[in-house]
Amino acid sequence: MIHASETLFVNILSALVFSPEKSIVRRRFEMCIPAWIQTKPKVQEDWSAALQTLEGHSSGVSSVAFSHDGKQVVSGSWDATVRLWDAVTGAALQTLEGRTGWVESVAFSPDIYEVGFQGFLSVSHHVK
Repeated sequence: MIHASETLFVNILSALVFSPEKSIVRRRFEMCIPAWIQTKPKVQEDWSAALQTLEGHSSGVSSVAFSHDGKQVVSGSWDATVRLWDAVTGAALQTLEGRTGWVESVAFSPDIYEVGFQGFLSVSHHVK
């Protein structure tokens, strides 16, 4: 019988093949990659620097979510704003202001036409 902890361990080790070839974690645990993984994906050699920084909030960001199609990102902040971003270019698409309290969490609806956010009050906003 396989225990949950063993399954978790195998899953973690299986994920090693997706880490960069020269990363410390890959070099340290490469011999632990399960033998049943015969074909390994082509991955970068090293961890890259930040691919993109989305700037605009005036305080810390408390929550981030990607739209279901991966084209947009929504972020909520301690500055009481919710910002909508283009996930490819990083361009700011929309800023929702006027809240009286910080934003605890953000999420897209499945149809991507609504962004929900929660903090002092829960709100839904039409974004398209």
